[in-house]
Amino acid sequence: MALRSQWEKEVNVFPRVHVKNVVGFDRIQAIKDEAERDYLLKTKFDFVICKKHSGVPILVIEFDGMDGGFSRVLEYETHKVPIRDQHRRRKLEAKLRICAEAEIPAVVVSSQETTHIDVASRLTILDGIIGKVLASELFTQICEEREFNSLDEVEDLEFTLHQRKNPIEAEITRLMTALITVERGTSLPKLQTPLSDRKNVGEVGCRTVVECGGQEFAADIYVRDINCRGFVAYGLAVDLSWLTALREAVRATRLITSPDGSSSA
Repeated sequence: MALRSQWEKEVNVFPRVHVKNVVGFDRIQAIKDEAERDYLLKTKFDFVICKKHSGVPILVIEFDGMDGGFSRVLEYETHKVPIRDQHRRRKLEAKLRICAEAEIPAVVVSSQETTHIDVASRLTILDGIIGKVLASELFTQICEEREFNSLDEVEDLEFTLHQRKNPIEAEITRLMTALITVERGTSLPKLQTPLSDRKNVGEVGCRTVVECGGQEFAADIYVRDINCRGFVAYGLAVDLSWLTALREAVRATRLITSPDGSSSA
């Protein structure tokens, strides 16, 4: 995963960090289950995302390349029968629990979350997870430090942070701006509807319909129901379906957009 190159301007990404160095030795020592305690004292997290130049962890990422599973709050889910490691579920859930006790968001992801969602932007679902968690963390920090005169100021701050820190939301804004420039009929989503027909396989979805130039463009997107503090999977499904519908509109209008937001037909 190219996390360092993608996020080096916003956060510090540390691979293979001892769990005890992140959550604290004493916290692990307090665990009553001897096997779980010994495991956590010896093992490492795959990736730890920290605030820039502070060493403060804001997200722990475990990559389950072995069984292709994911985390739903404190539970690990996979549709495969573990072959190489029969205790994998127990190990990953131990990591999720200790992070929850330390109030550090943690997720288990696999190739579905690290594969590019499209060739054009080279974004991944994991980028969306990191962006939302980062924006949420900064929002909480600023709210604790600043006094606001109105609810509008709070909502504006939250919106701005997500636009700046979440690359998927930034891409949505870029495409919306480009489309509005050439098609004045372009507007915010005409319809956004939850899709629940894949709940049995652990996925949540959203259908987004956008209107552009008198035409409607729709996209149905599903993501695995990964959740942690600062991140809810359905919110990402909303963003990705919106982004996909906008890309359909861009292709239909034969619009060429550049990273700086400029456009040409």
